[in-house]
Amino acid sequence: MSQLLFFLRRVSLIFVLAPCIAASRANAQQLEQTFSHPPTSFSAEDDKFPHAVPLPSCVHRLLAIDTDVVHALEYERLSSEQLPEDWFTASERDLGQSGGTYVVVMAAGMMRGANINPFWIFRRTANSCNLLLSVGAHDLVVLNSRTNGLPDLKIASATAVDYFESKYKFDGKNYQIVKRLTQPIGEELPHNPSDFATRKLFVQGVR
Repeated sequence: MSQLLFFLRRVSLIFVLAPCIAASRANAQQLEQTFSHPPTSFSAEDDKFPHAVPLPSCVHRLLAIDTDVVHALEYERLSSEQLPEDWFTASERDLGQSGGTYVVVMAAGMMRGANINPFWIFRRTANSCNLLLSVGAHDLVVLNSRTNGLPDLKIASATAVDYFESKYKFDGKNYQIVKRLTQPIGEELPHNPSDFATRKLFVQGVR
């Protein structure tokens, strides 16, 4: 009888724990999908990027001569050498096959905007460090598609009445706008990059 009770208790425990284990695994998978490393979606709503990295020294030097940054330094009566690192948050990824490092930087702290935040894209290699894009946005998404070896980008922003979305591609030297979308606030917003090609009423090609 005691062996039967022991067996029944084990079976009961398995039925109790199974849903908990399944829920735990589902939550873990959801977290992995939401918080990728490094992230591919960046938002002005965040104070800093998940898994933020220190600014590479060459990126720090290039930011110190950016027009908006220079104005902020002058306002704070700081030299370019005194540029605070906490004015920025950065994320980087290895491009592979000697492509260098892809660095996304967003303004933080003193440099933050109210709704539109400054973003910068850099490419760092062993021999160079180049600014590829400087843009104001609410959201910046690094897409899976590539052009000339670098990821395509989706940039989104909004006003009180309109939503704006632009797609950028790398031309070999810098990022250039290839398509632009404008849509009144309140209508269903696009969620798929392919919508750039399908929503013709709102999509404008950039020549």
